[in-house]
Amino acid sequence: MSQQHTTPSESGHSRTAQQWAWQFLRRNQEYVAAYELISSLTQEQFHQLSCLVARRKGLSVGEDLLDESVICTLDLRFFDDKYLEDLDDPGETVEEYRAKAAEIMETDEQLELIVSQRFWLETYCLRSWIDPVKNTELDAETAAGIWAHHPFIEWGLASAPWLPLLDGVDLDEFRPRPRSGRRFNASSKRVETKGPMVKGADGNMFIRSATVWGHDYELPVLGTSEVDVRFDLNLPLKFQIARAKEELKKHQKLLRNAKILSSYPGQADRHGIYQEYLLILDRLKEGATLTSLTLELKPVIEKKVRRRRGKNTEPVPVSVIFDPANPLHDKEKITESVRQKMLRALRLRDRDYKALAFL
Repeated sequence: MSQQHTTPSESGHSRTAQQWAWQFLRRNQEYVAAYELISSLTQEQFHQLSCLVARRKGLSVGEDLLDESVICTLDLRFFDDKYLEDLDDPGETVEEYRAKAAEIMETDEQLELIVSQRFWLETYCLRSWIDPVKNTELDAETAAGIWAHHPFIEWGLASAPWLPLLDGVDLDEFRPRPRSGRRFNASSKRVETKGPMVKGADGNMFIRSATVWGHDYELPVLGTSEVDVRFDLNLPLKFQIARAKEELKKHQKLLRNAKILSSYPGQADRHGIYQEYLLILDRLKEGATLTSLTLELKPVIEKKVRRRRGKNTEPVPVSVIFDPANPLHDKEKITESVRQKMLRALRLRDRDYKALAFL
């Protein structure tokens, strides 16, 4: 379920972009919590959870691969509560939840469960689950190989070598396919069925996009930072890719100027401050405040002054931070630079580590 890795001796400042990405991800609270729950699974439970995730992605998972007796033992926290029935006490496992939901709904129908995307590797751009506690450092080679991103591609004609293995598919029903604008040639090796399946001249099997034949098929909903691009494989790819790249960059700039998108890191640790970002994240986990971070990271001091709490009250001693280099600066000005670093560190931990991973 997870990989174990060695600890390199290299210093933090010599980390690659991918090593820095891991340092931020392993401090990501959502990932840490997800790994902790994943690591509690047995091999059988992990296999069943993987099958449920694959099915949710639209992949073909045969009923024979699903074992309801194991699925019933899964912790209910693996499933998206948006799709669960609103129960005061849903229970801790799938079995308990289904029993209580069936009792209230007065039905024996088995309720579908949707695995939360917090437990999808794609959410974190990882190839496999990695222990964030044991693997405090990854060597450069290992760090370069842990990341994965698979862009969504909807093929007009997708490779389907599994077609002949399906029940009900009769290869003898394939017939020659007439080509547009030409007389039908019965000797043509390019053949297809009357349905969405196509057999190539070399014997390879293909299937038309579900957007053509799927009655209930829906394309994934696009997020604000996503875009679908259509290419024609019957035309040279080079100019199409160059043109698409040009349009993508133009639109990316528009969204950034509108503050809908924020800029991601263009290179790893350009100013040598990522180690400081990690320190900030670790201190925040320990309960640090903006004031305590400022006292640790800047040449400022804390001193006691006497101030009134309100009108007609006696002055009382209070703690304030003071910048000897800028004695007129108030607390907000003194802490602002540290606040900005804290925000950048949190963005790298929660989102922008993905950009680092693919630099």
